[in-house]
Amino acid sequence: MSSAPTTITITYVSAFTNGVGSAQSTATLPIRAGTDYNNTVRNIFLSGGFWFTSASGVPTFVPWGQVISITAQ
Repeated sequence: MSSAPTTITITYVSAFTNGVGSAQSTATLPIRAGTDYNNTVRNIFLSGGFWFTSASGVPTFVPWGQVISITAQ
């Protein structure tokens, strides 16, 4: 039996050229204790997106509409 996932990896559109997504990036977020993958994705959807700190230390908001895929790890 495998253990429950502890992180999610979100791929999102990070740049636009002429109104079209031209670059993709990823963010890895922890799944909080006491919740699961489904609740985590649901909360991101209901919040309209998610915040994370980029590799350069900048707080970044990604709107739900820019999310391409979410996978559990």
